[in-house]
Amino acid sequence: MQKNWYIVYTKAKCEKKVAALLAKKKIKNFCPVHCRQINQFSRMKLVYEPLFSSYVFVYMQESKINVLKQLSNVVNLVYWKGQPAIIQNEEIEEIREFVAEHENIRLERSGVNVNSLASVVDRPSYAMDGNVVMIKNKFIKVNLPSLGYMMVAEMEGDGVMGREIGLKEKEALLYS
Repeated sequence: MQKNWYIVYTKAKCEKKVAALLAKKKIKNFCPVHCRQINQFSRMKLVYEPLFSSYVFVYMQESKINVLKQLSNVVNLVYWKGQPAIIQNEEIEEIREFVAEHENIRLERSGVNVNSLASVVDRPSYAMDGNVVMIKNKFIKVNLPSLGYMMVAEMEGDGVMGREIGLKEKEALLYS
């Protein structure tokens, strides 16, 4: 049987707990976290939080989905037209790359289009497999059609690459 990426809907603020539990049960999962700067008591503080609230992505066969519903802090799967929603591998890779390279990411709603395919966009300062919608006024937007979201981040300096310090820290959070 073929494996696909599915979306697990979790209780509020339980994304990291569910991802850790899935990893413990040897179920491949992805809980994208992003770094956000907040001003706390006149100091800048970096906070790592889940990019998609109440969502954890899992890679498994559809026949084994019932196991997920029995885990603590899991509400259900996200369904589309009566079937568990399947996320394309390309979109998962887009999210991984975008989160690794950018900080202060925000999500905007967009239309859901499950038939839309990822395309390759090359630019001298930026290359990414995906649906780069706009690079304007130092902001970059990447469309995730099967999720119905658009990721938006501000580019730093002349390029769009994120800071190098903390990437290992981010990857540790991403793959836990």
